Amino acid sequence: MVLSGDPEWDYFRLTFGPPNRDVSHVPGGLYDIPSGVSLHCPELGVFDGDSEWPVMLTCLDADSSWGGIYFPADIDAGEVQMDYCEISFADFGVYALSVGSTLGDRMEIDHCTFDSCGVGVYANNSRLSLTYSTITNSYTGTYGGSGIYLTTCSAGQVEIDSCRVIDNGIDGTIYSPGVFLYDADPEITRTEITGNGCGICAYASSPDLNTYDFTGYSTRHNDIHENGGSTQSGSDGAEIFLSWYSSPVVKYNNIYDFGTSSPNGYALYNDLYNVMSITAKNNWWGTSYPGSYESSLFCQDGGKVTYSPYESSAIVDDGEEDPFEIAMIHWDRDEFADAAELLAKTASDTGVVGVNSIRYLVGCEGEIENGNYLQLREWLQDLSEEHRDPRVAKVAQRFATHCLTLNGDYENAMEEYDHARENAECLQDSVMAALDWLAVYELASGNEVNAAGESVMQRRQHLISMMKDREAMENRRALPSEYAISEVYPNPFNSTVRISFALREAGDVKLSICDLNGRLIQTLLEFECAAGTHTAMWDASSMPSGLYLARLKCNGHPAMRKLTLIK
Repeated sequence: MVLSGDPEWDYFRLTFGPPNRDVSHVPGGLYDIPSGVSLHCPELGVFDGDSEWPVMLTCLDADSSWGGIYFPADIDAGEVQMDYCEISFADFGVYALSVGSTLGDRMEIDHCTFDSCGVGVYANNSRLSLTYSTITNSYTGTYGGSGIYLTTCSAGQVEIDSCRVIDNGIDGTIYSPGVFLYDADPEITRTEITGNGCGICAYASSPDLNTYDFTGYSTRHNDIHENGGSTQSGSDGAEIFLSWYSSPVVKYNNIYDFGTSSPNGYALYNDLYNVMSITAKNNWWGTSYPGSYESSLFCQDGGKVTYSPYESSAIVDDGEEDPFEIAMIHWDRDEFADAAELLAKTASDTGVVGVNSIRYLVGCEGEIENGNYLQLREWLQDLSEEHRDPRVAKVAQRFATHCLTLNGDYENAMEEYDHARENAECLQDSVMAALDWLAVYELASGNEVNAAGESVMQRRQHLISMMKDREAMENRRALPSEYAISEVYPNPFNSTVRISFALREAGDVKLSICDLNGRLIQTLLEFECAAGTHTAMWDASSMPSGLYLARLKCNGHPAMRKLTLIK
């Protein structure tokens, strides 16, 4: 269906009723969409405006809204083109489900404005290029008020460039940010994010905020500033909020006006549940860079932040010849096969490098012609069983299941996520599995904007807010006052023993098992841990009965406990 009318009219009144209307081509003009109606683009979606005669879609009924523009899974991303559109008073400006999720073109949204929508742009497992667009005044309520909301979008699927994301989520909390990410790794460059409830809110996501352009040897910096307004308090109003295995590299950005003393907002908020390290180098932090007010700029309960100030306007060469950095140079140059070869090696590293190697390895598979997600899935399953860092192992298993989603096998992906939820080691992992299940359910059921889509959004936000409330409760508990092996249970033990240890501060931890002569038998873990209490298991089923020593070392502080194995 082509929407058209006389350009000399003031506007085109569409009289069809709820719930939707199939359309394929919409030329420039002002269209008054009835309350509750969505525009569906099942095969083709061309919204063909220009700077003089844009496509303007709105609901002129007072205190009402229309559904928005819906792109279902069976549409080719190359068939979606939105130029010079002005979308206002819609529940979702754009709602995309599995649009071009595999190798191919991206749906293009260029020079568009999304004003006063529940969510400006929503995408689940879709390929999207959002350029030179403005997302503003997204309102809180049923749909959260995020300007941009991305879920289950692997590295390489989404690029956001030269956009303005301003004044969204006026309640000033992390639940209504400029950009909300769950399991999404978009590339964001040359974009201003300001005046939102939070700047970027990332759960289980590693957005590409390294704006250094290896192809042109220049920077494409973002301006992330003054989010949260006068309501800044802790994570609410943070410029960048990170949780749940989120590990972006943040380089060459302007991040400023986040407050200079507690309890103002943070530049980077690395919360209790994020056990990853964050690298923030060569950013400009305003008049006071980290170090002047470090206690108010970073919350490091859940990890460690490595930062440096932006020392000059010149490109800073840190001299690193790191294999992961070389892989990312190949990535930026679209040399995906070369990048994948290196990433397969660096995935065996611990911490951030291991996690991000997996994320970009999956992204490479989506960019390589004849990429094989099932073959990558088997490789990731093996990695999850063998990896020495349990954090990386968990991410490998999640992305092994995600490969099923990318391959279109939603039923088995949902089954695996449900199994992961039931067998999770902790509440955080259980909630993550439930959120992963919801994302795939949305794809499998083809949720529409005004029906099940609302339910999915509400359930997702409920689960996240539940964990946030739990975090606030955990933060009120006192951190350990020492470095110690706090509990060994059971002891004596028959074959398997649980070793709990307490850390006063975050740091590099080595927990090992030795005999009474001090000879190393096994290293249980060796990586960075957050301040707080942690647990490791030792399977001694192959060891003879006797006395052993559990030895802990963190930040130069040793601790030791005797273990008694009886068979």
